Amino acid sequence: MTSSYFGSQLLLAVNRPNVARPEFVKIWEGLAPRELVLYDIDQDDDMDIIGTLPFDNLTLCWKNLGNGNYDLDTL
Repeated sequence: MTSSYFGSQLLLAVNRPNVARPEFVKIWEGLAPRELVLYDIDQDDDMDIIGTLPFDNLTLCWKNLGNGNYDLDTL
């Protein structure tokens, strides 16, 4: 997982079966989130991503739906 201070995307590296290199999936485009944390917030045994947008005073949660798919929610 990577977030760049000057960038505008949050990319997640997803390992696919029988593929040598991970695939980078864009899960966010906009101001780069800060303080990224992996945590299973919905307790479904999939790691979710939590990050802050300090300039907007927001905390965002990308809930892991499986297979590299994420659903965005605010906390």
